[in-house]
Amino acid sequence: FKSTDRMPPLPSMRKAIVRGALLVAALSVVSCEEADAGTTTTTANAGKNIAGFTTTNDATEYAKITIDIKDIETEMKKDNMAGYPEAMKIFREGKNSKKSDGSLRTLEGMGIKKEEPFGKLYDVYSQVVADGRIGYTPHGSVLAALNGTDGVYGKYATGSISNKPDFRSQVAKKTIKFQVLQLYALHEIESAFGKYKKDESATLALDEWWAFYAGEGETGTASGTGPYILPEKRSAFFGTGGRTVSNGGVSRVNQLLLAGTKEIQTLMLVKGNDAKIDNIIKCMRAQLKVGLIQGCIQYVYKTDKDS
Repeated sequence: FKSTDRMPPLPSMRKAIVRGALLVAALSVVSCEEADAGTTTTTANAGKNIAGFTTTNDATEYAKITIDIKDIETEMKKDNMAGYPEAMKIFREGKNSKKSDGSLRTLEGMGIKKEEPFGKLYDVYSQVVADGRIGYTPHGSVLAALNGTDGVYGKYATGSISNKPDFRSQVAKKTIKFQVLQLYALHEIESAFGKYKKDESATLALDEWWAFYAGEGETGTASGTGPYILPEKRSAFFGTGGRTVSNGGVSRVNQLLLAGTKEIQTLMLVKGNDAKIDNIIKCMRAQLKVGLIQGCIQYVYKTDKDS
C-alpha cells in the first residue's frame, strides 16, 4: 500500500485474513521480472490491435466471447428475472463468437485443463469435502446461480439473500469473467508454450490468450467486459495503479501482462528461448492472482461493520 491508501485497523480475524492474502500475493509475484518488449514483428495485414497488443493472426472472433458476457449481463438486468433463461442459453450455446467451422464458441465449453498448473489446483479443490459439499467447478457455480437452484453451490432458490437477482447476477457474471474465462485465457498461454517447445506454430494460441483476457471493446482503460478489467478497477484502492501503460491503462498488473505477452511473441520467433519464456509465464500466472486477492481483501474491508 501507499501510505495514503492504508486501511484503518480491522478486527483481529480480518487482520489475519488480510495478512494471509497479502503473503500469498507477495509469494506469487516474487519471481516476476520486468519484460522489456519493443516493437513486435507480426504477419503483414493479419494481426489486429487488441488493447495494446498487435496479434500475429486475426483474433477478433476469439475476442468476441466477451460480447456474450455483456449480453448475459444485459439479460440478467431485466425485470423479474425475465432474462435469466436467455442468459443461460447464451452461456451454454454461445451467441457472438464463431469458430473456424462456423459453429459458436461457448463459455460453458471453456473447460478446466487438469494437467496445467491452475487446472490442477481447481481439480484438487473440487475433491475437498466440506459440509457435505464436493465437486466444485466455476461452471457449476454459474449454472446454479442462473438456474436459481439449491445445492452444493448455495441456496439460490430458498436463501433469504442468495435468491435475490442482484446476488445471483454478481455470482454469475464475476465467476464467468474471473474464473471461467480467465482460466481458459491462461490455458492458451500454456498451450502456446507447449507448441513452441515441440517446434509447432504457437502464434495463434498466444493471440487467443490476449483476445480472451482483454476481449472485444477493450481499449486498455477497463472499457470492456473481460478479465482485464479486474486489476484496473482494484488498482486505485491498493496503490497498484498510476502506471502509464501504452494502451491507456493504469494497472501495474496489466502493464506486466501486456509487456510479458509482447516479449513472449518476440522470443517465439526463434528457437532456444524455453527458459526465458518459462520465467515470463511464471510471472504472468502470479499476476493473474493479484486482482482476485485484491478483490477478496477489499470486499472483506467493505463488509466489516467496524471498518
